[in-house]
Order: sequence, then structure tokens, then C-alpha cells
Amino acid sequence: MEKDTNHFEWTHKRADTGECFPADVLLSAMKLDGKTVLQAVVRDISERKQAEAGLRIAAIALESLEAIAITDANQAFTRITGYTAEESIVRLPAACLSPVARTPSSIHRWLI
Repeated sequence: MEKDTNHFEWTHKRADTGECFPADVLLSAMKLDGKTVLQAVVRDISERKQAEAGLRIAAIALESLEAIAITDANQAFTRITGYTAEESIVRLPAACLSPVARTPSSIHRWLI
């Protein structure tokens, strides 16, 4: 270590179960009784990583150029269908299709 501390993310393995998990690691070098020792502080960041992944998926969906309806509608969905976000929430997805696309087979795909 060039500095007295080093901070990074790593994948660790639990000693008791052998399960791997994402971790935040802080290494600190210090002198103890005249000898250099290394202290490691390891924090499980599994929940944070799951939340970040969810936010990335949400950002991709909201910024997509394709029409996407989840429980709300993104800007592309409202632009393509002409429905407001509020209108799209209360409608069956098949009802949001244009009249040209309202064939039994296309509606069936929405209902599956």
C-alpha cells in the first residue's frame, strides 16, 4: 500500500457458509509495538448492490425510446400511444394499442 489506507470493493466469502458476497473493504496500515500491522474493515454491501441494480433497470426503462408500461408510463409510451401517464395506469394494456394493432392476436399477446 502506498498510502496508510486503501478503500475498495471486493467479493468476499463467508467463513461459516462459504457464500460469496459483495463487500466494501477499508485497509489501514499502522504501527503496533514497533511493527507495521494491517487492519481490515469489511462491510457486506449486498443490499446496496441490489438497490443500485434496481435503480439502473428503472433508469433504463424510463429513458428508453421504446414504449414501456410498468405500473406507470415513461415519456416514450405516452408519446407513442397519446395517453397520459395517468390514463395508462387505469387502462388494460390492450386498450392502449392503436386501432390498427387491436387484432385478437396482438391483444392475446398483451394478456399472456
